[in-house]
Amino acid sequence: MFLTIIIGLLGLACMCSTAQATIELAQSGKACAIIVEHDSASQSEKAATEDLEKCLGQVTGVRFDITDVEEVPPGMSRILVGHSPAVRKLAPDVPWNSLGTDEIVIRTVGRDLILSGGRPRGTVYAIYTFLQDTVGCRWWTRGAQRIPRRPNLTVPAIDVRYRPPFEMRVIRSEIGSWPESKRWLRLTFDENFDTATHSAERLLPKDNFVKHPDWFMYAKEDGDAANEHSYLYALKHIKEAGNKAVYEVAKRTRRLPFQPCLHSPGARQMITNGVLAQLESNYASWKYAPKIVWATQCDGAGSICTCPDCEAVQKKEGSDSANWLLLVNDIAEKVEKKYPDVMVGTFAYLHTEAPPKTLRPHKNVLIYSAVLKNNKLDSVSTYDRHAGWLRKWAKMATRLYVWDYDGNFTNFYQPHPNYFAMGESIQFFKKIGVDGVMVQSSYGVAADMQPMRTWVHAQMMWNPDQDQRKLMVEFLNGYYGAAGPLLMQYLDLLDAAAHRKKDFWLSCFSTSTKGWLTLEDVNAAIGLLDRAASTVKGDETLSQRVWLARRAINFAWLDRYDEFKTASQTAGIPFLVPDPSQVVDELAPYRREWGPYRLWMGFEEYFDRLRQKFPTVEGAANGATLIQGTGLQ
Repeated sequence: MFLTIIIGLLGLACMCSTAQATIELAQSGKACAIIVEHDSASQSEKAATEDLEKCLGQVTGVRFDITDVEEVPPGMSRILVGHSPAVRKLAPDVPWNSLGTDEIVIRTVGRDLILSGGRPRGTVYAIYTFLQDTVGCRWWTRGAQRIPRRPNLTVPAIDVRYRPPFEMRVIRSEIGSWPESKRWLRLTFDENFDTATHSAERLLPKDNFVKHPDWFMYAKEDGDAANEHSYLYALKHIKEAGNKAVYEVAKRTRRLPFQPCLHSPGARQMITNGVLAQLESNYASWKYAPKIVWATQCDGAGSICTCPDCEAVQKKEGSDSANWLLLVNDIAEKVEKKYPDVMVGTFAYLHTEAPPKTLRPHKNVLIYSAVLKNNKLDSVSTYDRHAGWLRKWAKMATRLYVWDYDGNFTNFYQPHPNYFAMGESIQFFKKIGVDGVMVQSSYGVAADMQPMRTWVHAQMMWNPDQDQRKLMVEFLNGYYGAAGPLLMQYLDLLDAAAHRKKDFWLSCFSTSTKGWLTLEDVNAAIGLLDRAASTVKGDETLSQRVWLARRAINFAWLDRYDEFKTASQTAGIPFLVPDPSQVVDELAPYRREWGPYRLWMGFEEYFDRLRQKFPTVEGAANGATLIQGTGLQ
């Protein structure tokens, strides 16, 4: 069980005596310990050790030296970081050579403190676990930390050995991708494998299509030319792209250069050869588990081969996942002979999300289930279909990873009221035996509650047994100060609004807040955020954070301004929002600074659309969209 250690603070002079039940790190303006870093430390371990030295100095107000010499001056305790002969001697019962890659060891032995763990990440995580759970530091996001003041810093007896339940913990977001986020939030880094890959696109390149159309998917039905997943739609766009040779072959054969045909001997051989070639090239550089090579489908909801052989397997097994398993199992058996410690990974995604009826993954096959199509309003555990598929995969696969989705990829900046869903899903994943979790979240500076989502979800990935709401409250109070409780009320308000209709569906690609957010909800949200702003008035940093959090609801009513204004006039309900042109004016300095607001589109595109709808006074006078005084268009 995950242990939280509470600091003991003793108002005593720095005696540095071996008779003490605790270890004094600092007393009365004097350092009582020295940090010992072994000369074999990796770059990430060195960076973490520097953070340890810096944070302890900020907490106590004294300087802590870092040395690579295990023998320290008399009267000083040692904080022993990483692996060294001294660490192994102090804790001979720990199986140092077989610790998990992310497993941590935090232990006091006599007057020494061990911060160590498995390679390559365990020692790093041990340092940040100690700083968070024992010292009381919090890293909320870049440039935002809570550093307590403890001039007399004393550590009680500690004996923690902990291995997180998920061997992969990845958050793909603006904040989750930063190196310091991965260290402080104990997310996966330095992995041997790509955590988000559609490898078939590389293993079977499309430039093979003209010569070998039989290697690619067959489209049995024409479908609707207006449906992007149909044969006719694909044919039309291939023609418009101007590649005459591809078009002629696709028209003649009904093959499309998207997914492979998994019963084509040529396609199977090329994919297999590609996987084996990757291993031949990369395996020697893979020092740590898990070692994974991918054979995963291309992206696309309608890309499925319907040739007679593929269709027969789909009908027999109830899912196209069976066709992929036939190929991947064959590859896995070949891989196992030369690389017995390598897993061959494949997706359970879209048309392959459902497991097959009878076919089972080979023992060295990893299933990576991407749960894109469930309602994102609540935990995946509440939706029987998708939860049932995950349970079945968990029972039949040696190793199961889950790729879940937390953001609205059509507009990262709109309110996306699934604030409680992911934590509950993470708990469900642990319960059924999932081995790794990747959450695809939002990008862009103004993404809806991104700092909170990243921090809370990372905490839950490290230890799913925690109370998600308590973590949310802790973050909101720590990051927004006195405005935190009102921000929590704001999130509860939006969550309740989205749950008002029992059949409401929250997609990863929602184009609007229609269907759940009403004029009354907007007014209530604005009222809460006004109060939140007033509680931190005078604190520039906290005011800016509250201002940024408010952008989501502002974008919602700006996009639906005419609709809400009409509803206000019709129902006789006030529309309690500021002047929209002034709200857009506030965004002008960030037009090119905020990054994407949706997949592959920068904020400037969104801003320009709002600017055209709500011109400045100057712009309204002459029809221009130049923001005066900023030089931004």
